[in-house]
Amino acid sequence: LGLILYFFMVRLIEKPIRQLNIDMDKAIKEGSQVESPYNFPVVSALLTNINSLISRAQDGGHRLLYILILYYQ
Repeated sequence: LGLILYFFMVRLIEKPIRQLNIDMDKAIKEGSQVESPYNFPVVSALLTNINSLISRAQDGGHRLLYILILYYQ
């Protein structure tokens, strides 16, 4: 029972983080916004910060965007 519960919890926690990582990578490369179908308050706050950072980079911080792309590769 513990093994089944452990597997379920790992999948439940890991999937949104993995998807967020993929979406962040795509948004940084394309300059789009990151959206998540998961309604976690912590993830929502993180997405707000990421979207703000991406919009600032588009407005004139091309060097910052370049640094972010290098960081996430």
